Amino acid sequence: MIRISPLSISLIIFISTAAQGLLAQDSAISGDIFYVRGDYVLARLEYERALLSPMSEEKEDMLIAKSGLSLLRTDKFRESVLSLRGDRSFSVMYLRMYASFRAGYVERALIDQGKILDSAATQSSQKGRAKLLGGSVYLDSGDFPEAERYYTQLQKDTEDEIVQRLCGSVLTSMSAYTEISRKNQILAGFFSAVLPGSGQLYAGHTADALSAFFFNSMFIGSASVIYNLENRAGRSHTASGIFGFVALIFYLSNITGAIAAASQTNVYNERKFQSEIREKFFNLDYVQDTSGISFITSY
Repeated sequence: MIRISPLSISLIIFISTAAQGLLAQDSAISGDIFYVRGDYVLARLEYERALLSPMSEEKEDMLIAKSGLSLLRTDKFRESVLSLRGDRSFSVMYLRMYASFRAGYVERALIDQGKILDSAATQSSQKGRAKLLGGSVYLDSGDFPEAERYYTQLQKDTEDEIVQRLCGSVLTSMSAYTEISRKNQILAGFFSAVLPGSGQLYAGHTADALSAFFFNSMFIGSASVIYNLENRAGRSHTASGIFGFVALIFYLSNITGAIAAASQTNVYNERKFQSEIREKFFNLDYVQDTSGISFITSY
């Protein structure tokens, strides 16, 4: 019978643990290399493989953050929220906050912001980044007046020069909000009342304008022609009345459609403006750069 001494057992455990650590390190580095190359799916697989090995909490949190970041790069925001687990690391909570905003989980994002601000382990600069990102909730909802008040106050309250500068840049860009091209809904309705389809054309909806002009011309013209034929034949105006009633419905729909088209154009332009600001100041590259994550690109 083979006897194994306690020393041999300890040595085997030590070697096994060391081997697992080396494998985890190799997987983590491979993940970084894949991530930098843009192979985000492979990067996440390597990070998750590395997480299977025992390691310190700090290394584990960094790998969780990198795995979640890889998911974010593939626009899987809801999956990222679930993947970014734990409340020990600023990087994890910060990325989860961003993922929650993009997934539409505003309350969840604000909860993570609160955890970052309340954590004694969070640096003041990191809290400033969380506050800066938190203001994007107003941009996403299109509440630009509240966003302006938020960033103006944050610029006054923070001592972080980078946060102050970014607040100033956001406020400068937001000043263009009043310059957004907007269509007058009443004017659009008036145009279509005078000439069917012209209001839609004014609002930038060319296909709707052509459709409104065609159907209104067809039914109004048909009603007129049938009315004249009925007069010549000395008959009642039943058919022309039906066509006239249908023409009236299309005519009124043409006016309300022009008003709606102008409103849709205004909403589109505002959302486009909102998206441009968010992508300029709160894009994923910015979040990655301010998350505290770093990458190793060689063994």
